[in-house]
Amino acid sequence: MEANPEARSRKVRRRLGRPLAATGIVAAGVATAIVVAQTGGTTPPKAPRPGVTTALPSLELAAATVEHQTQTLPRPDQWIYTRTLYTNSVPAPGHVQAAPVVERWDQYGATRTASIDRRTGRLHVTYDAEAARATEGLKLPQLVKYVNGLPTDPAALLARVRKDSKSKLFVSTVGNGDKNGPVFESIQLIFMNDPFIPPKVNAALFRMLKGFPGVHLEQVTDAAGRRTVGVYRDSPGEDRREILFDPTTFRYRGSRLVAVQDMTTDGTPKLVQRVGQVLSQSALVTVKVTDKPGQR
Repeated sequence: MEANPEARSRKVRRRLGRPLAATGIVAAGVATAIVVAQTGGTTPPKAPRPGVTTALPSLELAAATVEHQTQTLPRPDQWIYTRTLYTNSVPAPGHVQAAPVVERWDQYGATRTASIDRRTGRLHVTYDAEAARATEGLKLPQLVKYVNGLPTDPAALLARVRKDSKSKLFVSTVGNGDKNGPVFESIQLIFMNDPFIPPKVNAALFRMLKGFPGVHLEQVTDAAGRRTVGVYRDSPGEDRREILFDPTTFRYRGSRLVAVQDMTTDGTPKLVQRVGQVLSQSALVTVKVTDKPGQR
């Protein structure tokens, strides 16, 4: 989007296909921000006033919680099974459409993925060479290696992610002159795509977010109907990206893209988005280690 949205006409041509995220094990089939047609006579809903409240946990509490969690890493030959719900173009804030389910298997130690063909119901396994050509982003083994090597000091971590957000490591990050936008999106991709972030790195990510410019927390009901904590940041002219976490364990639970301004496209049919409209969202409902693809 343009850096000065106030100067635009109410009728604009907008990129509708920008994905919420585009790499890794949870991002397959991610819903893009496709908006619904305007219904006549409807009053645009007011944007919710997000922000930290006394009912919300702090990012320091999140860091202290994950720092002491233990985890058992998969073997390189094992697979990570994920089941994710996606929705597009929710008509108004607080409403959730029926969510398509995306199931995916990623081999922990190799660039092999598997999914169910929706037309035939059969399992399709993508092998190394094919997987390497499928996307430009980091594959799971490379991402795990990258995340495991990140600094555990929040300041050093921020410097590293800021540098890497400008590289091909995070190819889906897009900036509009906001230097912190690609950094926040890179953080989102790490949480989204690596379910086994080392505890010390995980804690450093939350502490880095605590001091990140413009970051806020809000209560969010996700696409699966669960209570979550949404972490987002102010980004003028950009739809609001939210990272959703479990309010107790602070494990990653999904993401949302929320409209921050009214907008109408040119062309036929005209498509609109309203302030506060949830343009797309995902809810990670299952993460499980399996011995082979197809197992649940």
